[in-house]
Amino acid sequence: ILDIQTWSEPSAHEEVRGSKKNEAKEREFRSIPPSIRNQMGRPQKLQYQDGSSIRIDKLEDKGERDPESTRQLTLTWNVTRGTLQLQGKGIDAHIPAPNLSEEEVWKLLLQESGLYDDWDNTQAKLNVDFAATEDVERTSMLRTLAFSKPYIKPYGNFDDLTVKQVPITAKTEADATTWATWRLTRSITDYATQRRMRRWTQEAKEPFGLFDLSLPTRKTLAEQQWNNKDTRDSVKTWQLVAAEDWGLS
Repeated sequence: ILDIQTWSEPSAHEEVRGSKKNEAKEREFRSIPPSIRNQMGRPQKLQYQDGSSIRIDKLEDKGERDPESTRQLTLTWNVTRGTLQLQGKGIDAHIPAPNLSEEEVWKLLLQESGLYDDWDNTQAKLNVDFAATEDVERTSMLRTLAFSKPYIKPYGNFDDLTVKQVPITAKTEADATTWATWRLTRSITDYATQRRMRRWTQEAKEPFGLFDLSLPTRKTLAEQQWNNKDTRDSVKTWQLVAAEDWGLS
């Protein structure tokens, strides 16, 4: 928040009197911060006055803080009115929120992070490669996205942002088949009767409704588990092989 005031050069008489009065006090000049310097040449609307605009055409390299210009301000988000209320000594203004919808902000975030082409507006899901997912994502079908210092035009950069529980789905049919098969195998926690296999298969395919998937049968899964030396001695293999050998329905 910039408080713009006209600066009047002190007269020679005032400078002499001031130097004698404050001769022990050294003046402290500081570099003008980028947050202010970047505003040069850009019209700025004064939110808390008459709505007029000002433009800073030139700034010196350094400036001096005026301790008498410090103000105590309160900024409150008014949910009902959709405005920011700025209050302080001589100030009571309502600053309207940016005219951007949630959908527009989400689109800008995805574009900046290079994910917009992978976003499916119809399903409101992010298309991802199966190989690029973690086990918890494969099960929950959700992902956490992190945006570093996102830039929202024309409002500038914001703090780091984390968006949790973003729905995800398979990018291709091959990804969907591999993913659904992984989910099916993961679901087997008991003897794989035909009734249970039908339910597990349906649940595994459910997140990928846009694809017509064909998943392995109990017989195929039992053979795969048995032929893999890493899974041959597992409980899951026994639950598949025994159910197949006994013909459990």
